[in-house]
Amino acid sequence: MAEIDLDGMSAMVIDDDPMTRELLSGMLQELGVSDIRRARDGRHGLEVLRGFTPDFVICDILMEEMGGIEFTKHVRTDPASP
Repeated sequence: MAEIDLDGMSAMVIDDDPMTRELLSGMLQELGVSDIRRARDGRHGLEVLRGFTPDFVICDILMEEMGGIEFTKHVRTDPASP
């Protein structure tokens, strides 16, 4: 199996379950991701994106307030989106 090296990359983890956010964040740190931001739902994720441009986002699809599909639509269509 090939080794995954995400050294120096940045990421955002969006999930409404705090334990899942921490689990994913820990896994990403072990893979070398140096800057990880967390958000509790899609709406909070959009707020975080105002001051942070991650290399990638891991996002739950089903969440209260704003789920992953709606979050992705906003990211792709909002002119202010990074």
